[in-house]
Amino acid sequence: MKHLLLILTLAATVPMATAQKTAMVTATYTYYAPESMSVEEAKHIALDRAKTDAIAAEFGTTVTQSNTVVTTNTNGVSDTRLYSAGGSEVVGEWIETTTPPSYDISYDRGVLTVNVTVKGRIKEIDRSAPDIEIATYRNAISPNNLTEDFRDGDDFYMTATPSTDGFLVAYLLDEKCHTVYRILPYQQAKERNVKLNEGITATFFSTDGVDAITRAIIDSYSMTCDNPVEFNRLYILFSESPISVSNAENRHDDDMPFEIDEDRFYNWLLKKRSTQGIRVIERPLKITALPR
Repeated sequence: MKHLLLILTLAATVPMATAQKTAMVTATYTYYAPESMSVEEAKHIALDRAKTDAIAAEFGTTVTQSNTVVTTNTNGVSDTRLYSAGGSEVVGEWIETTTPPSYDISYDRGVLTVNVTVKGRIKEIDRSAPDIEIATYRNAISPNNLTEDFRDGDDFYMTATPSTDGFLVAYLLDEKCHTVYRILPYQQAKERNVKLNEGITATFFSTDGVDAITRAIIDSYSMTCDNPVEFNRLYILFSESPISVSNAENRHDDDMPFEIDEDRFYNWLLKKRSTQGIRVIERPLKITALPR
């Protein structure tokens, strides 16, 4: 039996400007999709890249170097491996869409081309907010299963490694039904936030290696997909102080998470994004239907 004992992620960044700014932008992007890609998926990619390019043009990027130390134990034999990855990240975030995206979809010599234009407000990252590393996995928590792409029926897991002691809440937007679900803290948890400790990786939605009392509290999630491709969006909020959750939440029934209408959630999230000291991390999740 192979057990994951520790995932520790360290990130070194080259800092950019320290002043926090906001700006109104018009973001455009033209995406040439691969032959097998659907129109809906191409639209999602084009929109995300338009936002990213607009943020990078306004606030710049930061160079990153991440080192992940994974310690495993197989039949009593320990093994430690180091995984490194470098790249660049934008140093701002898209906080509000003021004009919905408009798309121009065409085919040029059989190639799907998606041009998108969207207007919104962006904000430089709040450098007073604590850092946290978020990783998502399908079916197992291991480097080989680290992904944001899922298939219908895949189990969903997540880890979080904070740079300091703090508090976390997590939401998942189902774009198909325009509903947002609070997935952390767990439904049966008494606390309104998840308490995290500096440098300690917390694992969510997995019952491996936990006692019976803890196992009874843990919620589990599997990705589902009715269409060929669907999209969810993960929102993580982290702060050194407790985060007040949305008073717009409604409990649907005992088998469903706390849920919020998409528009009401975005209004609440806009206020949180403008609150000093709260880090907001947004991750798109793709779910693909299995071949029939």
